[in-house]
Amino acid sequence: MPAAFLRGSNMSNPIQGAVEIIPDRLYCAALKAQPRPDHTLTTTGPNGEIEHKPIHFFSVDTELVYWNFFLDFGPLNLGQLYRFCHKLNEKLESKHFSNHVICFCSNKTPAKRANAMFLICAWQMLYLDRTPEESLLGFQAKDPDAMDVVVPTTANS
Repeated sequence: MPAAFLRGSNMSNPIQGAVEIIPDRLYCAALKAQPRPDHTLTTTGPNGEIEHKPIHFFSVDTELVYWNFFLDFGPLNLGQLYRFCHKLNEKLESKHFSNHVICFCSNKTPAKRANAMFLICAWQMLYLDRTPEESLLGFQAKDPDAMDVVVPTTANS
């Protein structure tokens, strides 16, 4: 199943606007500021029961930095892609995060946003066997703000 852009939901969704990579498990979002750690996503479980899952936000914006050649901004290199994949896979396989929704996020600057999209799309092709078109589907929404999420943050809560 390809990535999808989350438009709206009848459930409580503090990451509305994020790109859904794996339903109820993995999302990608561009944020203005660092979110509070106490957000939860309310979903419907496999048997129709209501579930409240904590959201774990993580970013590699300051960890994986592109060293530009001229005035370019990426994409990040294969070594950085490997580090990202390893980090994301560890989070997805971790017992600590087994009941969490994972939200990979970047800040809203175009360069960081483009590099985040590259990383998550490449990960989908490598680990979910998606085609490039399938991995980009959620990012190609007609809404120019696809991936933009506004959640209460530590800076302005």
